[in-house]
Amino acid sequence: MAMNSRPRVIRMAHRLSAKAIAFGAAAVFVTVPSASAASDADAFAVLSGCGGNMPAQAWWSTGQANCSHWGTPGARVTYSWHSLKGDGYNAVQVRGFDGKGRSTWYGCGWAASGKCTVSWGNYIATPKARAMNKVHADHIYFSVR
Repeated sequence: MAMNSRPRVIRMAHRLSAKAIAFGAAAVFVTVPSASAASDADAFAVLSGCGGNMPAQAWWSTGQANCSHWGTPGARVTYSWHSLKGDGYNAVQVRGFDGKGRSTWYGCGWAASGKCTVSWGNYIATPKARAMNKVHADHIYFSVR
């Protein structure tokens, strides 16, 4: 990587409300909520591909996002999800944090796709979701912003 391209990448990450933390030769991207326009958050979610997937079977299966979320006091996180087969029997729960800082599962409903916003607070953590489908096997994909 050319030395002169690095400042441009950092400025771009800052403009997209993200922080890059360098660990040796690798960089880890974390989302940072800001007061900027929602389009910045949307752009970061698209560029980072922040999300994950998990099977939906007769028991809860958990998926972990491929990013971390850097919270602030009062922050909220929005999860969007959809099923591979479009099956409406999928139950989805997502991880957030309650007012006392405890990791909590919040129900997003039973559907083929959906969106829900949950409390996150001032925590740095990896978003997680879990799914179950007692009627048909399916696969759930989720994104986080």
